[in-house]
Amino acid sequence: MRLAIFWIFAAAITLGGCRKPPPQTAVIYDATHEQFVSLTHVGAKPPSSLAWRITGKLDGSGTVVVLRDGRPVQTHSLAAGAIDVEWRGAWPSRQITFHYLPGSVKHGSLQVLCRFRD
Repeated sequence: MRLAIFWIFAAAITLGGCRKPPPQTAVIYDATHEQFVSLTHVGAKPPSSLAWRITGKLDGSGTVVVLRDGRPVQTHSLAAGAIDVEWRGAWPSRQITFHYLPGSVKHGSLQVLCRFRD
């Protein structure tokens, strides 16, 4: 009986450790102003890749510049209307920064979801 309880406990700990961490999220509630959103990997070792997605709605056009280690690596134009932009790939840095530029936006909001992968 004790052995069975031990194995159930060991399995629960092992399986619990295999879960992916939830994605990190940030919200730009007022998309009429330039903003920086930085997300940081909290794992013990640097990530090998990441996946991110930006969703929301804008009444004008804007731009998102993705920065790695302070340098721009991607630029995404956002047209008026529903926004749904995503990317995944190699990312050997612990941090990602999104630099949002509102352009002609007078009203809107955006949500950023990001998942670092070991």
